[in-house]
Amino acid sequence: KKRGIIGPVKAINLRDINKLAKTDEINLQQLGYDKVLAIGKLTKPLTIKARFFSAGATEKIEKAGGKAVKL
Repeated sequence: KKRGIIGPVKAINLRDINKLAKTDEINLQQLGYDKVLAIGKLTKPLTIKARFFSAGATEKIEKAGGKAVKL
């Protein structure tokens, strides 16, 4: 029996989240993204909700004063 993710995972970089975030909280699953990757940096503290975060992305989010919330 296979376990885990079935099908492709749609990822987004931190630099692109800066452009999408209109408030201080963003739910990426509602926007169709599954995973946050660490390319780029956040310019403001955000609470980011997603299914998966790379270790580097979590570190950068917290360093910017934000929170990484797993769904």
